[in-house]
Amino acid sequence: WIGAAKLLFLLLGFVVQFGLPRVLADPGEYGLLSAAIAFIVILTNAMTSSMVQTTSKLVAEAGGRAIGRPLAARHAALASALALAVLGGAGLVAERMLSNQALTPLVRLGSVVVVSYAIYATAIGALNGAHAFERQARLDATFSTVRTLGLLGGGLAFGVALSAMAGFAMASLTMALFGALAAGLYRGPEHGVPTLATHLRILLPIGLYQLALNGLLQLDIEILVTGTTLTAAAGGASESAAAEAGAHAAGLYRAAQTLAFVPYQLVSSVTLVLFPVVAHGASSGEGGEAQTRQTVRAALRFSLLFVAGLLAPLAGGAAGAVRLAFPSSYGSAEAVVPVLALSQLFFALGVLHATVLVGRGRLWRVVAITLAALALSLACGALAWQLVPAALPVAT
Repeated sequence: WIGAAKLLFLLLGFVVQFGLPRVLADPGEYGLLSAAIAFIVILTNAMTSSMVQTTSKLVAEAGGRAIGRPLAARHAALASALALAVLGGAGLVAERMLSNQALTPLVRLGSVVVVSYAIYATAIGALNGAHAFERQARLDATFSTVRTLGLLGGGLAFGVALSAMAGFAMASLTMALFGALAAGLYRGPEHGVPTLATHLRILLPIGLYQLALNGLLQLDIEILVTGTTLTAAAGGASESAAAEAGAHAAGLYRAAQTLAFVPYQLVSSVTLVLFPVVAHGASSGEGGEAQTRQTVRAALRFSLLFVAGLLAPLAGGAAGAVRLAFPSSYGSAEAVVPVLALSQLFFALGVLHATVLVGRGRLWRVVAITLAALALSLACGALAWQLVPAALPVAT
């Protein structure tokens, strides 16, 4: 069920990623939207993934009892603080981090997404921890549909990045309501609600891990935008021309990412089944331990064959894939696809191993590994910026 929902998410994601360059015909507008969403996604993906896994772990350990409402209230409070920071610091983020003041209103709209996603993530985690995989899949499928309609509908309304972002914000609010209803977050909790201290002891390290993980997925495009903009400015381009060069490079790079991320997005459905099984098996005695080991072995074997089987032809046929999926103005994205595709093989398997470790309670070990990988990624990105500015997309 979850695999089917993820496949729908992927297909509708293609509709979004292939539709937006046509709805926003200017690659610069698509680049602006991509840069803003990449920044918000780093925050929301880390936050929502940690809230999903924390809720799932607590619900699984509670035997599937309804304890979602107090968890949702705590998550919403934490997300509101983050949303206020995003709202207040949008101008600084746009100017200092993304080097383009035009991104300010897009980042501000992202604060709505932050709070909405916290509620939705708690709903998904509650269903996952209770092993209600069919209901979880239906909710995820609804989310994919509403998100697609919001982004493309908003983009069609005015044909600019800001209207697409507004549609995204409205879609996230809608899904927060749907999620709360589907998971029964309105119901009072049953006995045995975890204390706030217990909740935070699990949430904090998982949140740090997810933040670093999403940094690995998204910060390269932010480095590319900044590096391209500053390199163009140093070469004598005007401020507006330099910003346009950065946005254009981001649009091309995002197109390459759209193709290369396909296998990882599909195999993420494995983690959603693997995690509650491992978390429950760790406290179920010898019988549960044996079943958990068997599940882990099967998941890793399947994922290796599946991801490698998709990535090999994608890397070899990158030029044709880009021509098939995107308008001709995105043709130069083909050089980046093979490099990103190879990295996704190792990344997907690393995420699966980390999922097992988190489910087993080895939280801080996973944090250390992922932070080290993120530091290496940032150092290499900065080095690429300094050494090969003329070929920055491939170098990044």
